[in-house]
Amino acid sequence: YKNLLIKIKDTKSQVLCDGYIRWYNVKDAFECRENLKGESILIVDDVITTGATVYYCAKALKEAGAGYVGAASFAKTNIDKKAY
Repeated sequence: YKNLLIKIKDTKSQVLCDGYIRWYNVKDAFECRENLKGESILIVDDVITTGATVYYCAKALKEAGAGYVGAASFAKTNIDKKAY
């Protein structure tokens, strides 16, 4: 699939947000307008910091009927979990 997810909400750059704000920033910001009928989908992201973007992308894909949603990234940051 190409361009499977559509951003339906204006958001700040995640780089500008800290901790929990990243989760609120992208909450329900994505939509899938395809019927995925049990398809397996792999989300590929450049960096995962809190996982918020991947989580809400996966949520939109599951709501569209995806049977399995996995995620892969090129990097994972180490963040201070006490910050949020």
